Amino acid sequence: MAVYKPKRYGVESKHYVCEFVSHGKRIQESTGSTSKTVAKEYERRRRAELERAAAGMPTERKAARIRSVAEVCIVYLDGYRLSHRSNSIRSA
Repeated sequence: MAVYKPKRYGVESKHYVCEFVSHGKRIQESTGSTSKTVAKEYERRRRAELERAAAGMPTERKAARIRSVAEVCIVYLDGYRLSHRSNSIRSA
């Protein structure tokens, strides 16, 4: 369990990084924070999230996990338009 500012090319980063081992895997992530207190809180929440996922419990709120068909279709069609030719889209 470590929260630190990494050095790259002799220059210290402005964002903290958290590093820990969870279920035999090394986890190293940027916290995106310049405050050590906030970075430690991020690490605590991330560990809890990984523990819940390993136990088979939901890791996010139910409202964030469940989306309507309309919401899913909007995301799908946006991606479809990006990766397919324009004349292959007839219904949009």
